[in-house]
Amino acid sequence: MKALGELTRQAHADIIPDFVEFISAHAREAGYGEKRIKEMESAATEALTNIVEFVCTEGEEVTVQVGDDKGRRFVIDISDLGKPYNMLLEADPFISGNDPAGKKPSVRWIKRTGDVEYKRFEG
Repeated sequence: MKALGELTRQAHADIIPDFVEFISAHAREAGYGEKRIKEMESAATEALTNIVEFVCTEGEEVTVQVGDDKGRRFVIDISDLGKPYNMLLEADPFISGNDPAGKKPSVRWIKRTGDVEYKRFEG
C-alpha cells in the first residue's frame, strides 16, 4: 500500500471530525465521488466513535492512515493503543451487551464498506 497521509490524535470525541475531514480530503484527491465519500465518512465516524467510547477510554492515541492499494482500492487504516476489541465479531463482549452503561457499538456502516479487516498486535 502506498501511504497518502497519516494523522494521530489522543482519543476524545472532539477528534472525530478532524479524522473524518482528513479521510474525505484524501478520498476527494484520489478521485472518489461525493456519494462514496459520504459512505466512507459514515463508516469512519462509526469506527472512530466505537474506538473513543469503548476502546480508548483513557485517552490513548488513535492513528488514521490512508493509502492507495496499487490503484485497486482506497485504504483507511485506523489503529489505536486501547483495549483489544474486534468490533466485527458479534460475539465480542462489547457487542453482546456486557457494557455496564448499556451502550452498544454500531457496525452497520463499517460492514457496508466492503473489505474490512481487524488485526491485533501485542504491545
